[in-house]
This record gives sequence, structure tokens and C-alpha cells, in this order.
Amino acid sequence: MPRDKAEVSRAIKTLEAKGLVERENPTVNGYRAKITLTTQGRESTRDLRERVKLAVEKGGEGLSDE
Repeated sequence: MPRDKAEVSRAIKTLEAKGLVERENPTVNGYRAKITLTTQGRESTRDLRERVKLAVEKGGEGLSDE
């Protein structure tokens, strides 16, 4: 989990480089730009949600409600 502005900035740059997010109307230095998911980013989040759901279901197999 990012802890400061520099870490957030690096995380966004990494996601941008992977094509998962894009900046809308960035300023010269990139601050205060709206960050949105790209089509690829939305697809990745759907895939991730499904994987997490399956992992939770598998992890809970055989457990009782008690």
C-alpha cells in the first residue's frame, strides 16, 4: 500500500506503463490529473475479481458455519 505521494506517483506511472490507467488532461508536471482505467484496466479488474472470488470459495471449502 503506497504510503506517501512519491509512492502513489510511482504506482500510477507503473500502471500507466502497463496500459491499465491513463491521465485525463494532465498538467505539465502531471499533478492533479484525473486518473481513469483504460479498457485493458477494466478487463484486468474483472479478471482479478473473478480470481479472488474463486480463491475465497476454494479457501472456504469444507469449513462449517460454526
